[in-house]
Amino acid sequence: MLEYQVLAASSIGFAVFMVHLATVLITGTGIDPARSFGAAVTFNNEKIWDDQWMNSGFSGWGHLLEHLLQQSITSTYRESQP
Repeated sequence: MLEYQVLAASSIGFAVFMVHLATVLITGTGIDPARSFGAAVTFNNEKIWDDQWMNSGFSGWGHLLEHLLQQSITSTYRESQP
């Protein structure tokens, strides 16, 4: 089971790395909501909240989707065990 944990950590790290590469030139900060909010406050005082709803909204939907996928995968895994 340990090899799967190492593989999961590597794939998560790689996914975060790829998202950073793809979005850092667009967003100027990356995928961390705290960094995005800090940059919005520092550099764009008039429009701080225009895009901040995405950090909250997409995070919530992402957590819900992850939970549903995890439940689906673990139930399938449990059913396949003898």
